[in-house]
Amino acid sequence: MLTVALTLLGGCSAPHTPKKTVVTVFAAASLSEAFRAIEGVYEGQHPEIEIELNFAGSALLASQILEGAPADVFAAAHPSQLQRLRSVALAGPPRPLAVNSLIIAVPRHNPAKLKSASDLARPEVKIALAGKQVPAGRYGREALAALGLLDLVEANIVSNEHSVRGVVAKLLLGEVDAGIVYSTDLNTNDTLRALPTKLAVQAHYEVVLLRSSAHPQQAGEFVDFLLSGPGQSLLRHHGFSGADVL
Repeated sequence: MLTVALTLLGGCSAPHTPKKTVVTVFAAASLSEAFRAIEGVYEGQHPEIEIELNFAGSALLASQILEGAPADVFAAAHPSQLQRLRSVALAGPPRPLAVNSLIIAVPRHNPAKLKSASDLARPEVKIALAGKQVPAGRYGREALAALGLLDLVEANIVSNEHSVRGVVAKLLLGEVDAGIVYSTDLNTNDTLRALPTKLAVQAHYEVVLLRSSAHPQQAGEFVDFLLSGPGQSLLRHHGFSGADVL
């Protein structure tokens, strides 16, 4: 009877679930919302794949990869971070991913009464930018230089953040009067607004398949999806311009 019972129990056990292939994606912090949406769609279409997302500033992510952090795909907000990896043969050819615009963001009630980019140079105005090695910081300084304001504004920079999300946090906490962020950072945040000044500099995002990838086929297929019509449509839905504008 014991043998029969054990046999019956064995027959009622749950079916074996195949182990999923994990594709680890390092991506710029500004891609967070878009890539989470893409993750959901992709995993729904490919139940055998699990996309593991790691978001941070592009410079920090590149440094982590250089130090040996395991990853399959890297999407950066500035081509220079991919070049760091390519210079030591850690990444394949970069592929254009998306474009983002830069804006000067202020708290909704704008307590410093800033009206244009030139107001950033006023005495006692507090500015937050991403650090010089962070894509958003590089782009922001390029934009200020194009306006002839960089030297004047630099004296008012009180915080250099590790990513553009750090700049947004400073603004939300009311610790600064203005900051340069991406236009997509305001998509889900109605407590900040943009000054009307148009910044000519745009952020160009690129994506690479890492040569250290443990799953190059599956990782390559995910990159292909990012650049496909559905992937690009999801990026545009979250405020980016598609790779086709590059």
